Amino acid sequence: MTSPAVSIADDDMPRLSLGAKKEAVLIKSLSALGPLTRLNAASKLGELQVRDSVAHLIGKLSDENPQVRAEVVRALGLLHVTRIAPRIYRILVQDPSPLVRAKAAVALGEMGYAEARDAIMALMDRPDIRERIAAVKAMGKLGGAKVFKHLVRLLNSGTGELKEAVIYSLGEHGDKRSASHVRKYIDSKNIGIQKAAMVALSTLEPQTVRQRLNQLLLKSNTEFQLTALDVTARLHCTTCQDTIRFLIEKGNDDVSGGAASTAAWLNLKSLSPDIHKRLHMNPSVQARMKFMWSLGRLGYMPVLNEAYDFLESPVPDLRLVALGAIRLLRPRDPQLVGKVAPLAYETEPSVAGEAFSLLAEYGYRGFVSKNVLKKIKSPILISAIAGGLPWLGKMDGYVISALRRWLSVNNYEVQKASIRALGILRENRAMPKLLSLLYHQDAQVKMRAIFAIGLINHPDARTTLQYLISKDADPHVRALAWLSYSLGGMTRDQELLVLNHHSETLAGGKMALAFTYALALVARDYKGSAARLQNFFDTWFSRGENSSVKAQTLELLLLLGNKRSRQWFEIAARSGLYRVRAMALLWLARFREPTAIHSTKKSVQPLPAPVMKKTKQPLKLPFSSQPDESASGCGCASSGSPRDVLPLFPLLLLLAVRRFRHRS
Repeated sequence: MTSPAVSIADDDMPRLSLGAKKEAVLIKSLSALGPLTRLNAASKLGELQVRDSVAHLIGKLSDENPQVRAEVVRALGLLHVTRIAPRIYRILVQDPSPLVRAKAAVALGEMGYAEARDAIMALMDRPDIRERIAAVKAMGKLGGAKVFKHLVRLLNSGTGELKEAVIYSLGEHGDKRSASHVRKYIDSKNIGIQKAAMVALSTLEPQTVRQRLNQLLLKSNTEFQLTALDVTARLHCTTCQDTIRFLIEKGNDDVSGGAASTAAWLNLKSLSPDIHKRLHMNPSVQARMKFMWSLGRLGYMPVLNEAYDFLESPVPDLRLVALGAIRLLRPRDPQLVGKVAPLAYETEPSVAGEAFSLLAEYGYRGFVSKNVLKKIKSPILISAIAGGLPWLGKMDGYVISALRRWLSVNNYEVQKASIRALGILRENRAMPKLLSLLYHQDAQVKMRAIFAIGLINHPDARTTLQYLISKDADPHVRALAWLSYSLGGMTRDQELLVLNHHSETLAGGKMALAFTYALALVARDYKGSAARLQNFFDTWFSRGENSSVKAQTLELLLLLGNKRSRQWFEIAARSGLYRVRAMALLWLARFREPTAIHSTKKSVQPLPAPVMKKTKQPLKLPFSSQPDESASGCGCASSGSPRDVLPLFPLLLLLAVRRFRHRS
């Protein structure tokens, strides 16, 4: 339970992806002659979550160098490749290197492989400190009846480094008896141990930490402050607002950026001007990214000018996060398409993909042509285009053919985006491939397939859905399978079982799961189900964390059908959480079938250009029928005629060429 490298409060801040070429270079480096090159490649592939590298990493489990083997095992643990757990278990038992055994223990803990519990526990008394610490970390995740006693024993006799690991694991284990053993370390002079105690007690005894957070946030150690901010976000400490404001104003760039992210997560809109002011103090690139992203998540429209300035930055990270913030703010700016269109021709695929996504949400069809769909090869761009197609309404046959072709691309992100698009477009001809994806090794791909099959609601899927309900290990897969299955009817006993799952997950605070089960009951018009669903919109979707998870979970409403889901989207559009409100307004705009403009210019950029046709229909911006509430956080701004953008295209294309040449 170590302090996360990325705080929960950063949420889904856009980050540059490696891109297919760089991923291929890293994967190729796994076979390099030098062990250090192989080690670094395995480390980066795991940390960057490059799922396409899994097969190649598995092939290096028998590498002759123990350090490389250890890093490969660690990478597979970070990627949660559970199907390889039995083999890693054999490595834990048989590998002669204590370093490899230590990494195997941690990886098995990450995978939740309970069968390894006894073998890992045996490492707790090994002479090598690496094995003991690894065993402690793993057992905190795996749990078990004997774990508490062994961890407390090590806490009372171990070194400082081991104590720190034990305290984190006691928090992970979650046994409330641990609180009395950990509490005294919250005042430790060892900053690492004190930090571990704060994190562990945030789970074991949250009220103790909540009472002291304002004091803990003011520690002079940057790493400690960042961890305290993460705990503040997790405990939803709104009483820490004044301290968070102080850190935004006076903290160093890292702390100030972390405080801004925490403010956005806690939906502290009153701190928006303070974040905006700090943005103007020339902070580091990483801090500027966090300030911009935080203000976008809070729906703070005055930052729009800075976002437009960021679009011209030579730093791709800033261009990317500015596009993400604009997607959240959704200004009614008639010049917006003209400002964003050149970025769709970027050589940096992450930036170009984000530009494609934004343009699609504004109903822009310029990139939907046979020529574009055939020539684009970048998985990042394909994912962005596939993800944007549902916003554009009905599609021609060649678009559907491209989506079906992309289902077989060996890239998880491309598959997920294509599955979602085919489901929302109700493409029945994709059912055979979608059914096969229900057995996919990646849980996220599998869940997208369940969602799409539910939208198509094909009877052939019911047997497979029943299998997933009873056999799949992932609770989110099971819940979504129940929801998709419910659309075709349920027996009385099945309805009672779903009701029981709903009650259990709700009592356990697993709100996304409980919401999924509530939707299954609504789909069957089960008695009292509408009131249960309304309760989510009165509570979870209206207050608490201003998170992307809530916004993304809203999309499950589509399984109720457009007519029924629309009434719930209208309720969500009044939410006090900007992320929820923005997503609801976007879907309400989609129900109104936004029109699109087309271009007549061909691009000279390396990416295919939009094929554009003259049309009398103007661009209809997503929130155009909403009242102008730019001061209320809806992200709307007054605008002129969308046709104003058309004369700008020749100039924009010229600027795009000049910018591209300059960067090249």
